[in-house]
Amino acid sequence: MPKFSWFNLRFTLPQPLKKAIPFLLFFTAIGINMYFRLFPAYFPQLERQAKFNVENRDIEAITKKVESIYPDFNQLIKKKIILKTFEEDKKNTAGFKKEIQEEYKKLKDPYQNESGQTYILEVDGYQWMRYVENILKNGHPGTSLKGGYPYDDYMLAPSGETVMPNQFFFYLSAFLYRVATFFLKNIPLMSFLFFLPLFYAFIFLAALYLIVRTFFSDLAAFFSVIFVGLNRVVLFRSCAGWFDYDSLTFALALIVVWSLSLSFRSKYTLKRRLFYSFFSAFIMAVYFGIWIGYWWIFGICAAYYFYTIANTYSLNKGAHKEAIIHIYLAVVFFVSSLVLCSFMSKSGPLNDIYFILEKISTLGTSQQTSVWPYTFYTVGELSKASPEQIVRNLGGSIIFVFVTVGALWVYIKERRTEKKDFVGLMIFWLFVMCFAASKGYRFVVFLVIPLGIFFGAFIEDIFKHIRHKLNKKPIIFFISLSVFFVFILWTGKTMLNSARAEAVSIYPIVNDSWYKALVYIDKNTPKNSIVNTWWDYGNFLKTVSGRRVVFDPQSQHTNSAYWMSQVILAQDEAKALNILRMLDNSSNTLFDEMQKEIKDNFECISLLNKILASNETEAKTILDKQSISKTLKNKIIETVFSKKPAPAYFFVDKSMIYKMSNISFLGNWDFSRLYMMRNRNLPKEQIIENLEKMFSLSKDQATNVYTEVILSTTEDESNEALSRRYSFPFFIDKAKEEGNFIYFNNGVILNTFDRTARILSMDGGYLKFKNVFIFDNNKLNFYECKDTDYNSSIFFLKSKNGWQAIGLSKELAHSLFVKLYFLNGEGSKYFEPFYSDSNGEIYIYKINW
Repeated sequence: MPKFSWFNLRFTLPQPLKKAIPFLLFFTAIGINMYFRLFPAYFPQLERQAKFNVENRDIEAITKKVESIYPDFNQLIKKKIILKTFEEDKKNTAGFKKEIQEEYKKLKDPYQNESGQTYILEVDGYQWMRYVENILKNGHPGTSLKGGYPYDDYMLAPSGETVMPNQFFFYLSAFLYRVATFFLKNIPLMSFLFFLPLFYAFIFLAALYLIVRTFFSDLAAFFSVIFVGLNRVVLFRSCAGWFDYDSLTFALALIVVWSLSLSFRSKYTLKRRLFYSFFSAFIMAVYFGIWIGYWWIFGICAAYYFYTIANTYSLNKGAHKEAIIHIYLAVVFFVSSLVLCSFMSKSGPLNDIYFILEKISTLGTSQQTSVWPYTFYTVGELSKASPEQIVRNLGGSIIFVFVTVGALWVYIKERRTEKKDFVGLMIFWLFVMCFAASKGYRFVVFLVIPLGIFFGAFIEDIFKHIRHKLNKKPIIFFISLSVFFVFILWTGKTMLNSARAEAVSIYPIVNDSWYKALVYIDKNTPKNSIVNTWWDYGNFLKTVSGRRVVFDPQSQHTNSAYWMSQVILAQDEAKALNILRMLDNSSNTLFDEMQKEIKDNFECISLLNKILASNETEAKTILDKQSISKTLKNKIIETVFSKKPAPAYFFVDKSMIYKMSNISFLGNWDFSRLYMMRNRNLPKEQIIENLEKMFSLSKDQATNVYTEVILSTTEDESNEALSRRYSFPFFIDKAKEEGNFIYFNNGVILNTFDRTARILSMDGGYLKFKNVFIFDNNKLNFYECKDTDYNSSIFFLKSKNGWQAIGLSKELAHSLFVKLYFLNGEGSKYFEPFYSDSNGEIYIYKINW
């Protein structure tokens, strides 16, 4: 009788089933990923909420009925009757299910149009949808052609802007739409583009699986796809409705690295290696055609070429020939990349690389190379990612440590095998993205891919070592396998829970209230109108309303950010109108025109700010004192005062309350502090003298600017010292009035007799507000309390719905935003109510020029 071996168990599976395992692993991994990515299409979490709501309503109705019929019964008996009645109601399955479905429809209706299609999720998706629509109509992504190049007349109104050079994504999406409508007629474009990200996600995940399988195994590929695909930041940026190029950038970067690693294999013929090198360059060009941010993978390839050439040449004389081949491969790659990328760019790839590197170098700082505030500093996904944030977004500390150890293990194990170049490129990728993530939170998503590959490879290697123990020590094998299996189950559960938590939190920004307002603009404003608002909403207005905007997500890096935030914060309506007239007449180009004659940027912006704060007569007096041409003087007066712009509207909504900290940071940008920051090495007396002269500051004001900047020694201090932030700490609309006192449910009390306000403190006492604003009977009154050290402000508003209490920075009380959002434009001279949705909290005003 042959000796029994546990190892023989490995071969007991039928042969057809063995062959099917790779397919099962592939489709299981992809299927799980697609399941979570479909949540925004159907909102299954709302179906659960609907069931909960219906059951609660039923129990409440039954409880009320039982209380009325049996008021004297014992509570336990009442509870028994209630539960029994509820169970009987649930037996009416058809009626109960119908009620749940009606509630489910009611819950998800605000996020879907009349045909049940969820709105596109994010802001950029609307711009890309418009470009795709333009290609289908015009043959190019622009609204017109200028110099033979697509031009977007809806951006930076009234001047317009050249369409971004990276257009391949839009043409690809338009082509796929034409293919789809060839087989399935009458597919709405928005519906198609909503689900198209799933196709792009499939391409990425399939490429990841196949590449990892090529270098490692199906088991490694399965776990890599699970780790990467279910990561919350990857899931969020590749789900249904996220019509953006993220999935394609992931896939193309991975293919570039895969192809490049194959070109380093010395066992291949030179011809084959040159082909892989050229193929990498070709994919690089496609990548560049989709996203200008391709620089990072180009940089990784360049760094790895340099490393391998230097490393190979340093080994021994026998390796010099291989080093020469690497040089040939590098030349083919770089020359091919530059030539092919040139077809995708109007300005040329080198200029584009310089531009994007300049932007990357300033991420995490409030300054850029120009004098204007850097809008990206205030954008959440482009802010610095702390080590804690990075670890949290990579699965938590335990998984992060496991993956980091795995990356080191795989690198050490494979550094001399044929996998070394692929693993080496992944290590380079990891280091580059660690640096990039420290500059901008968005780049954390690119860290997930190499770590996911190392995670899968490490899992496979652990499994191999455990299996190796099988023939030697079965007991150790079973203990090791049990521990390993428990860890895999825990990790899988953690990833699935994280994916589900992310999936149920994804909702579109645009809802029915938004869509109704956008359609109203389309139907009730002249076609040549310009809509003025914060940059987040520009794409919605261009795509759905079909109107020009002065500011949008694609132009957020321009000086329009400063001017629009100045309008929102303006306490003087006339100044706000001057800025809006400048923007709607010339976009943000007036400063550029002035700069041609006034070379000093600080002098130029100081003069322009004085003009905007003046009336026409005062402005002419100011300009007469300037040594500039009459043509420029006339241009300034015409743009800011005399030329009437196109019909224009101003748009505000509730979300701007939560953006106010960032809006105010941009609008309060202090050019005098920036001047001091950039000239801090000059003698103190000279700096103070220049500040007084250039910015019309008193000696004390100039000295304070100097002192604050000098004391700002850390990076965070230097960033924040250049501006001031305002905010709305709280907003309460529930109050109870008793005599002279109004009680709010957050511990705020207003005394309407002496006009004082207090708030409950943490120690149980009351703190008295320093500044109290009360809007009543269409009049805003200010009261200052001098016998308090609590230097905070509060705004009380009495409307038809009762009293409201708004915590706010003192400077916001008289701002244009407060007047338009909270006071419905009451008392405004230039802003006429045009559209109001108090439920959706969206308000639109016509600007009276």
